[in-house]
Amino acid sequence: MKKYYTQDSYKTIAFVEATENGNNVDVIYLASKIELGKIENYKKEEAINIDTFAKALTDYLYKEISEKEFLELQKNAEAILLERAQEKSTEKYKITSWEEIKKIYNPPFQNKIEHYLKNKNYQNFCLYKGNTIIENDLEINFDSLGINTQTAQRSIIVDGNLIINGNLNASHNVTNLPQYLYVTGNLKAKNIITSGWLEIIVKGNVEVENIILGYDGESGGSFTVHGTTQSQYILNGSMYLFDFQQKVSAQCYVLDDEDDVRNFTSKTIPSMIKASEWETAKEHLPLKEETFYYDEFSKEYCFNFDIAVQILKKEKSIFKNK
Repeated sequence: MKKYYTQDSYKTIAFVEATENGNNVDVIYLASKIELGKIENYKKEEAINIDTFAKALTDYLYKEISEKEFLELQKNAEAILLERAQEKSTEKYKITSWEEIKKIYNPPFQNKIEHYLKNKNYQNFCLYKGNTIIENDLEINFDSLGINTQTAQRSIIVDGNLIINGNLNASHNVTNLPQYLYVTGNLKAKNIITSGWLEIIVKGNVEVENIILGYDGESGGSFTVHGTTQSQYILNGSMYLFDFQQKVSAQCYVLDDEDDVRNFTSKTIPSMIKASEWETAKEHLPLKEETFYYDEFSKEYCFNFDIAVQILKKEKSIFKNK
């Protein structure tokens, strides 16, 4: 019996037609991709071990659909991609005061703005109205906040869906003052890397191609998703609060110094490994060993968040099997 699967990563729509054949699955893989306004089509046929195939479906977030849906989506894929390419990016924003934001949206931030950001200049937001497409990375940090007009330097409100064709990168978010991202619709990105005192609230669903990585949230950093959450991996460490309120579809891991996780089950990864145990332990780590460095003082191999971020920015994975 044939089964049908699809995966949509915004710029690429992929299709898999699968037929079980003993211990293998005969697979026909089709994909349509848009690049620089042009459609590229791919086709590949191969036999895959049944367990390997099942794991690939999970890892790459394929969903099973009916034959009718499969054929209809395949027929319309090119038109869908061309329409997306022609969408006007609403990457235009209005600098808006917290007083006005509060009246219109009243975001339920846990870190109270009036308490922590007493300087009125720091309370200004970049307000994006409508569905917003960011073509590259969206960098969020606190440098010069409220002084220049770059979106990377301010808190952000998106009234609609937020699609980032690169990474949402808040890896250099500091912990001296809070910063905010509030999305009333859905959020899509290649990676979400968040740290420090950044508070993210998404009212819709979150879909990430590779990893959601949270780190160093001791001051009050958090990521709340009111809808569903899809990602290949989630890695939580150093007290960054994840609050995923509906179904989570991901391979979930937590560093062993993390103590505040909600609504999903994780496997533990040690953040520090004694030098005497490293050669054996590294073989069992799901993370690539280059994400660890040797600390001369403690005589331990320690997880290095900055190295992990650099790997992700090169569009690579920090996990071994990717």
